[in-house]
Amino acid sequence: MDALRRFHLVGIFRYAAALAPQDPSRACIDEALQAAMVGQRYPPYNAEVCDAKRIEVQGSFDVTQDFLLAAD
Repeated sequence: MDALRRFHLVGIFRYAAALAPQDPSRACIDEALQAAMVGQRYPPYNAEVCDAKRIEVQGSFDVTQDFLLAAD
């Protein structure tokens, strides 16, 4: 007989981010495009080019998922 198993994950996360101005400059747009296309680079993104403000982003999640597991 198959069994229904419920998984419930709850948590929070925080990470450092940058808040860019509403109307980014051409240099800011170019920096973002280069960071997206190059892949691995250090630093990955230079927020100072955009005059971005350093912020901390916080979020939370609550996920419930049911899985039907086949009996052994």
